[in-house]
Amino acid sequence: MATHLRAVLSRIRSANFTLCAKKCQFAAAELDYLGQHIGLGRVQPRMKKAEALLVHPVLVYRRQLQSFLELAGYYWMFVPNYAQISAILSDLLKKGSRFQWTQEADKSLSRSEVAFGHTTSVATSRLLQTVLFYCGRV
Repeated sequence: MATHLRAVLSRIRSANFTLCAKKCQFAAAELDYLGQHIGLGRVQPRMKKAEALLVHPVLVYRRQLQSFLELAGYYWMFVPNYAQISAILSDLLKKGSRFQWTQEADKSLSRSEVAFGHTTSVATSRLLQTVLFYCGRV
């Protein structure tokens, strides 16, 4: 492990990055990172963030729905079929569409809340694929 740590630290140094010792953890089995709990080969949403999706104000305005979907979109990987569940809500935000809350939108929101109430964990390999996809290179 020491050789791996040296390799990582030397890459950090060669990239002219600095680390804050108070914020660093080495050889930790579990940790919270970017709103997710990572450990034991699994990634789970932090419960505090997931609860924010369940306890939100009534969505009356377009901006409130945008905020909800932005937070919900961050946790898409934990909810099976998230795109289908949130499609009606997303359609309300399409350019040129009129924002009018309907019973269908209310049902879609309820399905979203139920789905986030039963969030699952995903294998870290799936998370790494996502990270590599967005970063482009390691």
